[in-house]
Amino acid sequence: MVWQNSKDTKTKKSYLTGGIDKATFEQATLTELSDAAAESLSKHNGEYLSLDGLTELSDAAAESFSKHEGDLNLGGLTTLSDAAAASLSKRKGDGDLMLDNLPDSAARILRDAGDGDE
Repeated sequence: MVWQNSKDTKTKKSYLTGGIDKATFEQATLTELSDAAAESLSKHNGEYLSLDGLTELSDAAAESFSKHEGDLNLGGLTTLSDAAAASLSKRKGDGDLMLDNLPDSAARILRDAGDGDE
């Protein structure tokens, strides 16, 4: 599991055409996400899930996303609890975050879990 700064990643083309079973799901304009929606999106079968319009993520949503095995982009997050960071640190897939924009303790948890950039 590798967490890296999203500024280091390349933008991927969205292939979403009416279902969440495509290779890529991107939603940069989504600014809020219910826990139920996070649970549903965590089951996305594609290789890349991008929700970089979100600035915060609940503990329950983070727990749901901890089960997503593809790449996960949450590069817009600026608020993340330590409990949410601990959940995300258990993910098997790669993740893109701006670790420097997160609270220090949450960023430390994610860095300690993998090879996150400083």
